[in-house]
Amino acid sequence: MEEESYIIRATEIADKFASDNRINNRSRLLLRLAAEEISEMVRLLNDEPRGRFTIEGDNKKCVLKLSFPKPGEPEAIPEGGLPEFKSITEKIGFLLKSSYETLGSMEDEVRRIGVQKEKESDLKESGLEEYEGAYVWTMDSYSFTSFDRYEESGERDWIEISRSIIASISDDVRIFVLPERTELIVKMSFDRKKKDIRDKYNIHPELKQLYRIPVAKSRFQIKLVQLMYRKLPDKQGSTDEYRVIRHRIPCSASPKGVINTLEYCPAEIDQGEKTPAVVFFHGGAYLFPALPYHYRLAAIVAERTGARVFLPMYDLAPKYNPPTQIKEGLEIYSYLLSERDRFGIDSGHVAVMGDSSGGTISAAVSLLTRDKGIQLPAGQALLYPSLDTRGNTKSMERFTDVPVVNSDAIRSYMKIIRSDREEGVKYYTSPAEAGSFEGLPPAYIETAEFDALHDEGTEYAAILRNAGCNVILNETKGTVHSYDMAKDSSVLKDALKKRTEFLNSVLHG
Repeated sequence: MEEESYIIRATEIADKFASDNRINNRSRLLLRLAAEEISEMVRLLNDEPRGRFTIEGDNKKCVLKLSFPKPGEPEAIPEGGLPEFKSITEKIGFLLKSSYETLGSMEDEVRRIGVQKEKESDLKESGLEEYEGAYVWTMDSYSFTSFDRYEESGERDWIEISRSIIASISDDVRIFVLPERTELIVKMSFDRKKKDIRDKYNIHPELKQLYRIPVAKSRFQIKLVQLMYRKLPDKQGSTDEYRVIRHRIPCSASPKGVINTLEYCPAEIDQGEKTPAVVFFHGGAYLFPALPYHYRLAAIVAERTGARVFLPMYDLAPKYNPPTQIKEGLEIYSYLLSERDRFGIDSGHVAVMGDSSGGTISAAVSLLTRDKGIQLPAGQALLYPSLDTRGNTKSMERFTDVPVVNSDAIRSYMKIIRSDREEGVKYYTSPAEAGSFEGLPPAYIETAEFDALHDEGTEYAAILRNAGCNVILNETKGTVHSYDMAKDSSVLKDALKKRTEFLNSVLHG
């Protein structure tokens, strides 16, 4: 179905598209909101709203397209170059009013606001070959070129994007500036089968609340999560049960030269008293910072094991891609051992632990310490870990639509990270591909039943057992990836008991 009109009829076109395609009420509302937002944007930028507005697609996904004819007179090049924009609206306004010639005359300058000539290969991958040669601005290019600059300068421009209706409800937003026209394209998908998915898997009733957590897949969504949670380490404080101590650990593997690390120390432990230790690498596909449940888990482990728990805030992708995090993890572990007296660590009892990609780092540290002749961890606790980047397991094929994290999201993360395969294997970013598994420390491997990474955990457990490693495999039932988020669930309480029993056995054995 395709309709066209001046932009002033956008909501009318959206309503007709929804009716023709039998789109449910919730999706109809989102579609109408997007059309209204586009209309309002154009009204703000033009005295006489104009443009050809179309919607193409079906009741699963659609593309909203607003096409402007080439400006009659090319926009004059601003004296002194590109102005300093105060908001995202000003940037979009500049692009919608600019001609192809104007952008071409200041190509280096517009690149700093996320505008560049799109590569043919990227256009083909997105099914947008018709825009070859265009200057393009995307939410993604903005988030990973401009966001970092705004972070460093202290500006808060990203807040405006996070509040934008279009950014919140769409899958992709792009502006193409071509020689003969300019186009604003918004892609949307409709969760038509949400209720069916809830009944598709036998997820534990106490975990079904996790369906409400959006699965962040796009670069823009990932950057928002990074910005939302980056200040959490500063908010962690001591309680009656534990002290939170902040360290800046030197790390040559880090581009910044140092890794901020939180130590959770049981309250009954004196400052200089030597205790076992756990180095806990948080998960998040190397892209996401530590989330609230990671801090909670670090505190629980400290309380129940009597060990000092170190939680490093390693560098995040895509600014710093793997194997950076693997190298940092090994160096932090080694540094804590070498400075055991300073940190009050009983060096004979240091374990590693991690969830998801943190499990990757923990498994990699276990492999690398063996290969480099460094003291092995006392044990490795791998929680719903990512262990095989080849991604050819049955669970990766099956769990494309489960909550929190699914195989579609994982494949999106892999594209964003774009880690080097040869380098990745060398540094065991894909531990299941290591050449040998002999002589590794005892392992506790926990899997979630409805998790794309489920089979990677069970297969790695079998690999380690065949190599003579002591392994405890806990295949939790009715669970999904990162189910630690459901902090009061009985299934999590049972898993916490088994995790800490393993850690106590290797730390105090």
